[in-house]
Amino acid sequence: MDFHACLLRCDDGSIYAGPTDDLELRVTQHQSRVFGGWSRAKKEALIAGDWNLISAQAGSRKG
Repeated sequence: MDFHACLLRCDDGSIYAGPTDDLELRVTQHQSRVFGGWSRAKKEALIAGDWNLISAQAGSRKG
């Protein structure tokens, strides 16, 4: 089974990051807020490749 990583900037400026094997289903889940996710700061750090900030965010349990 193939999986894909998705990074999407939403209309409200938020960023979605996550894996999926069914993009249509995942978009529906995202829009209905079925699952929680990373904070915006952590996602921006991921996009920037700032692993130190990602680690710091994970250690602080802020999201």
